Amino acid sequence: MARLLGDAGGTVSLALATAIVLSSIASCSGIKCFSCNSHYDRSCGDPFNNYTTELINCDQEEHRMNHLPLKDDNTRYSANICRKTVQIIAEEVRVIRSCGWLPNPDSMKDRDCFTRTGTHQVMVYHCVCAGDACNGALHTTVLSAVLLGLVSIPLLWRRDL
Repeated sequence: MARLLGDAGGTVSLALATAIVLSSIASCSGIKCFSCNSHYDRSCGDPFNNYTTELINCDQEEHRMNHLPLKDDNTRYSANICRKTVQIIAEEVRVIRSCGWLPNPDSMKDRDCFTRTGTHQVMVYHCVCAGDACNGALHTTVLSAVLLGLVSIPLLWRRDL
């Protein structure tokens, strides 16, 4: 009888250890990023409210990325970065937070953030980061400082006069 209980206890311990190992593997399998668009959800904008915004496992979104180009070795890119994009189009600001599969273009590969401007009053401020939930408040302080600086320049010029 004691041997039977010992075997059952060992089986339970083995099952518990296996469950713990498998759950830790599943929880760290892919990068997790916030996914939202301030055009549809105001809490996605800046300041960011992550209490109502979804944090998704990017690996589960991979099935939607079949339009992406293949790497040089003909394999698919895997999500390994989070993105935050601020679009300003004709004075309307949109913030888009999402998973990222493709690295920055070669000319921007050493930068975390870059700005693009275009015609018809279009500006895009784009940042990438590596780490779970890193696209929450990513570089918001940098963007705020830049915008504050641009606004304060005319005030400083007037002060000198």
